[in-house]
Amino acid sequence: PPPYNFAILPSVRSRDPLWQPDANVPRTGYLLHRGREALGVTPLTGEPDVILKMPDDTCAPFVLGVAATLVFVGLLLHSTSFTALAGLACALALLVWLWPQRALGQREPFAPQSAAPAGKTAGDVAARSEDETLALPVGSAGEHAGGWWGVLTLVVTEAALFGYLLFSYLYLASQSAQPWPPEGLPKLGVSGLNTALLLASSVFVWLSGAFVRRARAWPAFWSMIAGIALGVAFVTIQFFEWHDRPYGLASNLYGSLYFTITGFHMAHVMAGVAMLAALAFWIARGYFDGRRNAALTIGGLYWHFVDIVWLFIFSVLYLSPYWMRGR
Repeated sequence: PPPYNFAILPSVRSRDPLWQPDANVPRTGYLLHRGREALGVTPLTGEPDVILKMPDDTCAPFVLGVAATLVFVGLLLHSTSFTALAGLACALALLVWLWPQRALGQREPFAPQSAAPAGKTAGDVAARSEDETLALPVGSAGEHAGGWWGVLTLVVTEAALFGYLLFSYLYLASQSAQPWPPEGLPKLGVSGLNTALLLASSVFVWLSGAFVRRARAWPAFWSMIAGIALGVAFVTIQFFEWHDRPYGLASNLYGSLYFTITGFHMAHVMAGVAMLAALAFWIARGYFDGRRNAALTIGGLYWHFVDIVWLFIFSVLYLSPYWMRGR
């Protein structure tokens, strides 16, 4: 085979396939000749659905491994700046490694006429050469793409993490002989505003996906920008709320639980904001359409999960002291 292996998987139709004349070999399927690519199919029917781009030869994984090692070196040295620089190097290595090499919005040429889908003749394919079902997009397609299942698995594991943290909070609160929280009942004004901001951002992210599916790119872009702005506002207000607390992470048991739970959630929010920013960039570049929008669905799934988790955190950290104090 060629150095990059077969561009099209060959069909073996005899005991001596190498002796078959080239003229008799059926030329069917999609031409995957731009580096490492794979043909994705639908899970139930097995019909071609998408061109999956695989990582090419690169030194980025090695750089990522070295940078990840330096992150732990920085933690051992108690150097915040060194750890931050190593973490930035990790992010850049991941970006270089996983950045798509094909042009955004590019599509594979139409399949040959002999590769007509089931129920269609070659004449039908020729007559409908502009049929979108024959030109495969490059990237994730379909709601249940591989990335969707991966993020769903991540959501389940992260939900278990927050479940353990909130259970620990409630258990220790029920066993504490000291006032809980130590400074008295929490104020609901700032936290309630933050909750409203995060819920509104989730609505705008959902609207962005709806606009993309209706081929309205710029309303989708500005809806995503609004969701990002609300997420940034949430992070900013949360930082001010942390600063106003009269205790720290190591001051008492309540402070340790409060900053651990909200800190983990803050990390998820910041990761989600970065994810939404990437989605907004791809929307502006025309990467998504009515058929290829799995990345948008996946990003929305993660962001909605972050919002739902905050509802539980708000109920436990800010509302439960009122319920427990009333007993």
